[in-house]
Amino acid sequence: MELDLKKIKDYVRADFEKYSDPQYSNIVVLLICQEPDRIEHIIDIGASILMTKYPELGGYPGGSFVQSVVDNNLSGAIGSADATNKLALDFYMKLLYNFSLYNYENS
Repeated sequence: MELDLKKIKDYVRADFEKYSDPQYSNIVVLLICQEPDRIEHIIDIGASILMTKYPELGGYPGGSFVQSVVDNNLSGAIGSADATNKLALDFYMKLLYNFSLYNYENS
């Protein structure tokens, strides 16, 4: 599969928008949504997580935080996360849990 970074980021953005719906979100997500730079950081890291977990998407492997998330290593993820990523861990877990290559390829 050829790398389509825009498609991957659009997928992550759509998932984050569903996740950040005030009807379903917690206060942490609502605080993140007040700062557009944080949202873009989360979208970038979410795309990196998917490309690391699914090399067939193309792209590049992520850094230590991303690898810890993909490896389901909570202590490693928290130990290497910046402030924004600590707040977004729940989103990243849901992103990974709900992701399907089949659904992504057919979206």
